[in-house]
Amino acid sequence: MYLTERMILEKGWQGSDAEQSAEMCGVFSGETRMPARRVVSYVEGMSDTGSPVGGAAFRGHEFHYSEVVLEKGTRFAYTLSRGIGIRDNLDGAVVEDTLGSYTHLHPVGSAGMFRHFTDSCRKQA
Repeated sequence: MYLTERMILEKGWQGSDAEQSAEMCGVFSGETRMPARRVVSYVEGMSDTGSPVGGAAFRGHEFHYSEVVLEKGTRFAYTLSRGIGIRDNLDGAVVEDTLGSYTHLHPVGSAGMFRHFTDSCRKQA
Protein backbone atom coordinates (compact mmCIF):
# COMPACT_ATOMS: atom_id res chain seq x y z
CA MET A 1 0.00 0.00 0.00
CA TYR A 2 2.72 2.46 0.92
CA LEU A 3 4.54 1.65 -2.34
CA THR A 4 1.73 3.15 -4.47
CA GLU A 5 1.63 6.83 -5.45
CA ARG A 6 -1.15 7.80 -3.05
CA MET A 7 -3.53 6.48 -0.44
CA ILE A 8 -7.12 7.67 -0.41
CA LEU A 9 -9.16 7.33 2.76
CA GLU A 10 -12.86 7.42 1.90
CA LYS A 11 -15.30 9.71 3.71
CA GLY A 12 -16.41 7.93 6.87
CA TRP A 13 -13.18 5.92 7.23
CA GLN A 14 -12.62 5.83 10.98
CA GLY A 15 -15.17 8.62 11.45
CA SER A 16 -13.69 11.15 8.98
CA ASP A 17 -16.00 13.88 7.62
CA ALA A 18 -14.35 14.04 4.18
CA GLU A 19 -12.20 12.02 1.82
CA GLN A 20 -8.50 12.35 2.61
CA SER A 21 -5.51 11.72 0.37
CA ALA A 22 -1.84 11.25 1.22
CA GLU A 23 1.21 10.91 -1.02
CA MET A 24 3.04 7.61 -0.67
CA CYS A 25 6.37 6.26 -2.03
CA GLY A 26 5.37 6.05 -5.71
CA VAL A 27 7.25 2.86 -6.59
CA PHE A 28 4.10 1.45 -8.21
CA SER A 29 1.99 3.67 -10.49
CA GLY A 30 -1.43 3.66 -8.90
CA GLU A 31 -3.32 4.25 -5.70
CA THR A 32 -4.67 2.52 -2.62
CA ARG A 33 -8.25 3.12 -1.51
CA MET A 34 -9.61 2.42 1.96
CA PRO A 35 -11.94 0.98 2.93
CA ALA A 36 -12.83 -1.61 0.34
CA ARG A 37 -14.28 -5.09 0.44
CA ARG A 38 -12.78 -7.12 3.26
CA VAL A 39 -10.79 -10.13 2.01
CA VAL A 40 -9.59 -12.95 4.26
CA SER A 41 -8.51 -15.95 2.22
CA TYR A 42 -6.01 -18.71 1.73
CA VAL A 43 -4.01 -18.38 -1.48
CA GLU A 44 -2.30 -20.86 -3.78
CA GLY A 45 -0.58 -20.19 -7.03
CA MET A 46 2.54 -20.09 -9.17
CA SER A 47 5.16 -17.39 -9.32
CA ASP A 48 6.70 -16.25 -12.59
CA THR A 49 10.24 -17.44 -13.34
CA GLY A 50 11.34 -13.84 -14.01
CA SER A 51 10.20 -12.55 -10.62
CA PRO A 52 12.57 -11.71 -7.74
CA VAL A 53 11.44 -14.92 -6.00
CA GLY A 54 11.74 -17.18 -9.05
CA GLY A 55 9.20 -19.60 -10.45
CA ALA A 56 7.59 -22.05 -8.05
CA ALA A 57 4.30 -23.13 -6.52
CA PHE A 58 3.33 -21.38 -3.30
CA ARG A 59 0.75 -21.26 -0.54
CA GLY A 60 -0.12 -18.59 1.96
CA HIS A 61 -2.91 -16.25 3.00
CA GLU A 62 -4.16 -12.75 2.28
CA PHE A 63 -5.97 -10.27 4.48
CA HIS A 64 -6.89 -6.82 3.29
CA TYR A 65 -9.46 -4.09 3.70
CA SER A 66 -8.12 -1.95 0.90
CA GLU A 67 -8.10 -1.87 -2.88
CA VAL A 68 -4.92 -1.27 -4.85
CA VAL A 69 -5.53 0.09 -8.35
CA LEU A 70 -2.42 -0.12 -10.55
CA GLU A 71 -1.78 0.84 -14.20
CA LYS A 72 -2.89 -1.67 -16.84
CA GLY A 73 0.72 -2.44 -17.85
CA THR A 74 1.76 -3.51 -14.35
CA ARG A 75 3.83 -6.71 -14.29
CA PHE A 76 2.68 -9.33 -11.78
CA ALA A 77 4.79 -12.15 -10.31
CA TYR A 78 1.94 -14.33 -8.99
CA THR A 79 -0.95 -16.06 -10.74
CA LEU A 80 -3.40 -17.30 -8.14
CA SER A 81 -5.42 -20.50 -8.51
CA ARG A 82 -7.00 -19.68 -5.13
CA GLY A 83 -7.40 -16.20 -3.67
CA ILE A 84 -8.15 -12.66 -4.88
CA GLY A 85 -4.80 -10.82 -5.09
CA ILE A 86 -4.55 -7.29 -6.49
CA ARG A 87 -6.76 -7.92 -9.53
CA ASP A 88 -7.98 -10.73 -11.77
CA ASN A 89 -6.28 -13.42 -9.64
CA LEU A 90 -2.94 -11.66 -10.09
CA ASP A 91 -0.77 -10.54 -7.20
CA GLY A 92 2.82 -9.60 -6.53
CA ALA A 93 3.29 -6.40 -8.53
CA VAL A 94 6.90 -6.07 -9.72
CA VAL A 95 9.03 -3.03 -10.56
CA GLU A 96 12.67 -3.98 -11.10
CA ASP A 97 13.55 -6.06 -7.99
CA THR A 98 10.72 -4.68 -5.84
CA LEU A 99 7.73 -6.93 -5.24
CA GLY A 100 4.55 -5.85 -3.46
CA SER A 101 1.64 -8.18 -2.77
CA TYR A 102 -1.29 -8.97 -0.54
CA THR A 103 -0.09 -12.58 -0.38
CA HIS A 104 1.72 -13.55 2.81
CA LEU A 105 3.76 -16.62 1.92
CA HIS A 106 3.86 -19.69 4.12
CA PRO A 107 7.53 -20.75 4.40
CA VAL A 108 6.90 -24.50 4.11
CA GLY A 109 4.30 -24.14 1.34
CA SER A 110 6.60 -21.78 -0.60
CA ALA A 111 10.01 -23.36 -0.02
CA GLY A 112 11.04 -23.23 -3.70
CA MET A 113 10.49 -19.48 -3.83
CA PHE A 114 12.46 -18.88 -0.63
CA ARG A 115 15.29 -21.08 -1.93
CA HIS A 116 15.47 -19.13 -5.22
CA PHE A 117 15.41 -15.81 -3.39
CA THR A 118 18.23 -16.71 -0.99
CA ASP A 119 20.29 -18.20 -3.85
CA SER A 120 19.85 -14.92 -5.79
CA CYS A 121 20.96 -12.93 -2.74
CA ARG A 122 24.10 -15.09 -2.37
CA LYS A 123 24.99 -14.49 -6.03
CA GLN A 124 24.69 -10.70 -5.53
CA ALA A 125 26.96 -10.68 -2.46
